[in-house]
Amino acid sequence: MQTLSSSLSSLVVVCKCNVDIHSLESNVGTTLLPNNVKFITNPSNPFVKHCVKLRQSSSYRHSHASVLLLGTTPIREEDFRSWFPFPHRVLVLDGIQDPGNLGTLLRSAVAFRWDGVFLLPGCCDPFNDKALRASRGSAFQLPIVSGNWDQLETLRKGFQMKMLAGHPESNSEGKRSSSLSQKLADSLVDDHVCLVLGSEGYGISKQSEEVCELINIPMAGDYESLNVSVAGGIFLFMLQPKDLH
Repeated sequence: MQTLSSSLSSLVVVCKCNVDIHSLESNVGTTLLPNNVKFITNPSNPFVKHCVKLRQSSSYRHSHASVLLLGTTPIREEDFRSWFPFPHRVLVLDGIQDPGNLGTLLRSAVAFRWDGVFLLPGCCDPFNDKALRASRGSAFQLPIVSGNWDQLETLRKGFQMKMLAGHPESNSEGKRSSSLSQKLADSLVDDHVCLVLGSEGYGISKQSEEVCELINIPMAGDYESLNVSVAGGIFLFMLQPKDLH
């Protein structure tokens, strides 16, 4: 399992080409970031643009005598409280491949004060250029964790979380999809909730269908389904924490 947004230093390291590579580990997070860069909350930050140019242009790297190293930091222990200390509302993305949709969902999750995002296998990189633009900096404002279903199940059991999944209709096995009414949303106020949203082309995985209670958005118009970022925004709004003061 990997934490993707626990700290900036675990994601991006910029170093001069004459730096001893063996000294990087001891210097990460102390001397490798510019003094004027403390915390990045928006992809328009000049340092982000500098990093993108370093990644894309060999001539730019040469002119600045710098290289860009990208990576993630594995979680050494399954201590869920260290990255989801109060997991009242967790968004789970199941194979979301479009970076624009993923970034928009991150933005909605921050707007409606969800506690974090869990990425199941098949999701795109939440820190690629298009996802960052769509998230408008939200990727740096909440925990984002990548893991598998076994690890998600450990999280569910550890915090007694209710598993819901967006699904427009009853599945082929006859499992019923319930409309997310205000009454249903209000009944979940005190529950710890994981909301699973599936990919644009294939929907939620078979495992998500089996484990989760299926919910849908009631629509007066005659249309089959909504784009996942639109539907997700409605779900996130309806299920957001109610203590907004």
